[in-house]
Amino acid sequence: AQAITPHGLRELRSLRRPPEAVQRVLEAVAVLLGVMDSSQQARRMQAGSVLERPKDSDIDFREVKKCLQGNFPERLACIDPEEVTVSQARRLRKLLAQPGFDEDLIRGMCPAAVPLTVLCRSVGACLAGTRVPTGCEALQPSFTKMVEATSVRLDSGLVVQPDITRLRGRELAQVADLTVSRAEVGSIVFHGITDCTELNLPALVHLDVGEVLVYPNGVKPPIGQELNKRATVTMYQCWPPNGHGHLEEPGARERYRAKIKQMTEDKNATFVDYDCTTGVWKFEVEHF
Repeated sequence: AQAITPHGLRELRSLRRPPEAVQRVLEAVAVLLGVMDSSQQARRMQAGSVLERPKDSDIDFREVKKCLQGNFPERLACIDPEEVTVSQARRLRKLLAQPGFDEDLIRGMCPAAVPLTVLCRSVGACLAGTRVPTGCEALQPSFTKMVEATSVRLDSGLVVQPDITRLRGRELAQVADLTVSRAEVGSIVFHGITDCTELNLPALVHLDVGEVLVYPNGVKPPIGQELNKRATVTMYQCWPPNGHGHLEEPGARERYRAKIKQMTEDKNATFVDYDCTTGVWKFEVEHF
């Protein structure tokens, strides 16, 4: 829980309409902290139906955000898989099975939520009996240090992993799989080794909803040098024209996915995946 910095906590508390994947992570945390159970019980009592079984559809994001108040980091550190109830385990399992409950995807949408994603997946692994480090070290305060310790948020709003501001000399000249992302927009993973010694990333990388530009001024180094290399691009909020609720029928979703695939290939990129329900589009390029 030490990785939940004051800045990260403020960012989480300020969320009003986060991407669905981020909201699921916060819902899972609320479930583990018992916030959802208590709030739903109160509503059912007010409605006069105390015996009614809670429904996942009862979830209200305003109630989810309640778990972020008060001594949130301390409460996170006290989560014990052995004390998770059957109801909590059932609901956590359903949330973990939803599309997008993945550290890499969450990192591109909301880096501050990555430690919570790791926590929930670790608890889920413990409950499922999956082999994890002895004593579930992933749940100890040190389990999330890597996220905040190995990434940096630049003034431009870009998040860079690893934290190149802490690297010097050969380390800075040999950065493996440099990742640049913007919360709720997308990310780019530059594969292989990148020399970041003289790279001004805010000037070289532009990430906006529906738009990814590397070397926006058109001046590029030879292919294979600096950032002009093979990369994987993940974009968020790439919805069908009339919104993510427009394509309800599976056939329509598949047709739109095929359209995105063709559009990707027309741009000389390699299609990896697209999901209408999450708005996540992923593809690879050989260079920019």
